[in-house]
Amino acid sequence: MTKTIIITSAVTGLLVVALLFGLAALVGNTSHIFGAQVQNDLFYFTGGIKVGNSSQYAIDSSGNVTTSGKLTLGASGTALSTIKCATATYDPGSLAAYVSSTVATSVTSTDIALPGAVMGDICIASLTSSTSSSASVGCIISGTATSTLTLQNKGGSALDLASGTAKVCYIH
Repeated sequence: MTKTIIITSAVTGLLVVALLFGLAALVGNTSHIFGAQVQNDLFYFTGGIKVGNSSQYAIDSSGNVTTSGKLTLGASGTALSTIKCATATYDPGSLAAYVSSTVATSVTSTDIALPGAVMGDICIASLTSSTSSSASVGCIISGTATSTLTLQNKGGSALDLASGTAKVCYIH
């Protein structure tokens, strides 16, 4: 038997999750709620989830979460309004060994366009060719819609990484 529950008031995503898990405890091993199969207290959605009378919060069939407002994780978490990423091919070239008196020769950087980012946003970076434990990758939002990815060799010998894909993300 399929049951349909309609929520007509504004409900936060956390309340929906609590409601879903509460209902799962009531239905036993296998049932269908909200168009999902419930099995062993896990929900399997083939379509997606929308909360509220608009697309304020949604989880699509691939598991992507979208919100037209802000998303807060945890009871006292910081509200996040945007998380976006960009990629670029980056060949850092050879980096000299780290020596405290010549730090500048063991560092290289490149700018990567990151539309929507503003100074003060959190920046996270990765580089697919960064396979050495001596390589330290970081980034900052250095201007409107611009991130600066930095690679530093912290080892005692020269480092020459292959070209790879740099990924930078910002959180606002």
